Amino acid sequence: MTGHEGTPGRNRRVLVIRITTQEMGVDHTRQSRWHPCVPGALAGCLLVLGSPTARAADAAPLKPVTNRWSAVLYGFAELDAIHDSLQGPNDLMGNAALPRSGTYAATHDQTTFSVRNSRLGLRVGAPDLGPLRASAVAEMDFFGNQPAVSEAAFFNNPTFRIRHFFFKLETPVVDLTIGQTWELFGWQASFVPASVNLQGLPGQVYSRTGQVRLSKTLELSPDVGLDLAVAALRPPQRAGGLPDGQAGVKLNLPFRKAYHTLGGASSALDSMALGVSGTVRRFAVPAFGPDARTDVTTTGWGVSVDLLLPIIAASGVSHDNALTFTGSFVRGEGIADLYTGLGGPPFPALPGTPPTPYTAPIDAGLVGFDAAGNLQAVSYQSFFVGLQYWLPGSTGLSLAANYSHLQSFDAAALANGNKNVVVRQQYASGAVFWDAAQAIRFGLEYAWLEQHFTAGSPSVDRRVQLSGWYVF
Repeated sequence: MTGHEGTPGRNRRVLVIRITTQEMGVDHTRQSRWHPCVPGALAGCLLVLGSPTARAADAAPLKPVTNRWSAVLYGFAELDAIHDSLQGPNDLMGNAALPRSGTYAATHDQTTFSVRNSRLGLRVGAPDLGPLRASAVAEMDFFGNQPAVSEAAFFNNPTFRIRHFFFKLETPVVDLTIGQTWELFGWQASFVPASVNLQGLPGQVYSRTGQVRLSKTLELSPDVGLDLAVAALRPPQRAGGLPDGQAGVKLNLPFRKAYHTLGGASSALDSMALGVSGTVRRFAVPAFGPDARTDVTTTGWGVSVDLLLPIIAASGVSHDNALTFTGSFVRGEGIADLYTGLGGPPFPALPGTPPTPYTAPIDAGLVGFDAAGNLQAVSYQSFFVGLQYWLPGSTGLSLAANYSHLQSFDAAALANGNKNVVVRQQYASGAVFWDAAQAIRFGLEYAWLEQHFTAGSPSVDRRVQLSGWYVF
């Protein structure tokens, strides 16, 4: 919420309220609201602004306050009611392997109620220091790692965890972001699709980690903007010697606006945009042999192209009939950690009698050994497309549909006989959203996920999810 301004006239003031929401650490400005403050109601207007004292109606015009600390609390309460056609997935479907076809879990359904996606955030602004502006964001939810507990404890007593925890320094030359927030790869979360199903969705790049980022926004003209950024991030493996390096460029075209829902809870009016980003990462693990003292290395990489396209544009006045397309194409090697819950081929056993397990300080799915014992980064390619349409009038209704496809080109070769490695999957969903009031939204979605493995029949999950949000 920002300050107030005087307007011409002796007996009239205007209160300016600019409401800014944060969807997963990214600012999106809603329409400003202008409320006239007549002389008799001026004291109440000042109280809304947090003024320490209520001034008289005929007081002199007040100047905007620009050099104070500020704090904005935001978030939402969410309940998700979920029915799956098979057993195994929790409230966050992600890319985890489904139960194999023909098993007990694959032939019996399940129903889940969860509030774990509820969110709480705080944004703090510091007084300006000349040209330097400083701010910080602390955002949490309830998806924290939990020990092996009962199902009731898992859903009823979820662990509070960090989503975003960073500070940002903005200067006329360059902006500096330090802490945990969205990875630059994929320009997250500028291109997030609309979905009732919890994100990251199958086939969607969705990841946050600690980083140091330099960025610069260039206004080439009133109708063309350019975002440039480079970042050093936490290494993708636990014992990594070098940080992950990412860079990106994003073209913003504000002359054409897209109205879109980011995830499920909130919607925003943003500029048409095209983003290109990449990552380069180094992996080093012990040599494939007993009691290894040396390492073997390989290089991972990735490229992402993302698009936010208003097929039918919206404006600050109306988003009736707005139709928005979101799209993403990703290709890379050693990038499994950039997808939610995506596993990969396990390491083979070391030769011997009997064979002994090979272990390495790295998460599964990033690298693997082929039959000749050569280290390779596991390759993945995915695309994700989505559409959102806002019905005209005051119904508060909108529709969304998504489709994704993900596959690995070498997971089967690196599986070394393991039959349960996902090598290809596709996902489709359709949803309807209803804004019952300004702060209250409901969503209903049907989703379908099919996974193919290194051997055997594919597994399919059909999910119906009803969710409600109270956004503050």
